[in-house]
Amino acid sequence: MSGSHPDMERVDKALAVDYLDVDSGVRHARDETLEYVRGLTKFSFQYRNARAYLLSPTSGYVIAELSYSSVQNGNAAAGQVLTTTVFSKENGHWVAHLHTEMDLKPEKR
Repeated sequence: MSGSHPDMERVDKALAVDYLDVDSGVRHARDETLEYVRGLTKFSFQYRNARAYLLSPTSGYVIAELSYSSVQNGNAAAGQVLTTTVFSKENGHWVAHLHTEMDLKPEKR
């Protein structure tokens, strides 16, 4: 998904029909999320301390720290968040159903 412009076909296939994004307590439905992603440019991210948990052969979740930077509709943003994403396996492919983000405090130096 990172780069000059997101691969919208790939993003669309990765999100379940009932996908929900919860960013710092604000909920976004699948269509709202796709619209937001369409406006991203110069998107870069890096996961740290990723932990994946398989709940069954067809479900699991990932918790990770995420550092990101992007430009969305002309506005630059950067930060660090703690993410949790819940997945299920549908028709042989893993799709995301729920993604949450909480801001992380900057590391003290």
